[in-house]
Amino acid sequence: AEDLEKAKSDHDVLVVFFGEEKSSEFESFEKFSKTNDAVTFAHVFDEKIIKEYVKKGKVAVVLFKNFDEGRNDFEGDVTSSEELAKFLSDNMFPLIMDFSEKTAEKIFGENAPCLFLFIDDGEKSKKAIAEFEKIGEEMKGKILLSKSVVDEGLGHRLAEYIGVTAAQVPTVRLVNP
Repeated sequence: AEDLEKAKSDHDVLVVFFGEEKSSEFESFEKFSKTNDAVTFAHVFDEKIIKEYVKKGKVAVVLFKNFDEGRNDFEGDVTSSEELAKFLSDNMFPLIMDFSEKTAEKIFGENAPCLFLFIDDGEKSKKAIAEFEKIGEEMKGKILLSKSVVDEGLGHRLAEYIGVTAAQVPTVRLVNP
């Protein structure tokens, strides 16, 4: 239990299998975990710890994260790598992602529609972020949300690509790659 808590605090995203070692579910989970190195995977076989963390049944896959709601429980078929991949993709990023190389890969690599909030460090931007955060949960699964500092690193390149200038911030743009 201590190792699990440490792993949860050491990783922004941790996907944990709770169940029996000699099961088809664990075999499938282990095989799936080897196809994705974007997050850390772990397993728990100890019945006492499973009872502590699993809400229903004896087998579960749980995504723990150090942002948003903190935990997502997988409700699909553990033997389906497609369902596990969708669960991971839907939950491994914050509701409002900071624009970075990793999030750019998700947005542009998956051709996912994204609503970008372009900001700076001013008061208007801080208020815009607060309003943007209010719609995060409502938009989950419908459209990605990202915030980008218009005059820094990749944010500057994104702003140029979309045609946003520092004088326009805060502003939003819908991008459908």
